[in-house]
Amino acid sequence: MDQRLPRTPCPLLIRTDFTDPAAWAALRKALETPDPEDGFVAELELLDDPAYENATPERIVELAPYGEPEDHTYLFVADRTALSAHDHPVLVLDLYEETRGDSVRAIATELHGVEANLSIGNLDFYEYRSSADDDGVFRGF
Repeated sequence: MDQRLPRTPCPLLIRTDFTDPAAWAALRKALETPDPEDGFVAELELLDDPAYENATPERIVELAPYGEPEDHTYLFVADRTALSAHDHPVLVLDLYEETRGDSVRAIATELHGVEANLSIGNLDFYEYRSSADDDGVFRGF
């Protein structure tokens, strides 16, 4: 895991917990199921590589490319917390220069909106963080 994360057309979702394959399958199903209101799904590139097992958010941020126009300013992490909770609160990591390393969790059913709005700059990372519940999880506006 000493190499940089790959540059991808869509933001990464990095799997860092490999203890429960059924939970990973459930998260993937939740992400692939279109939103009932608008039919959208998150456009993500899944990085399902055991080389990233137990990678900390800090390490992932270190490995994330930044500085080129095509680089994403955020990514998602499927860690133990995301895979063990019923609503799959995926970790969202901010990669923008000034706030690099900030984080918030977002439940899987809200990830399509988070991804879409961050990708076009319609909403900023801090808006999700400030709209999270007391437990630090964004569950919708």
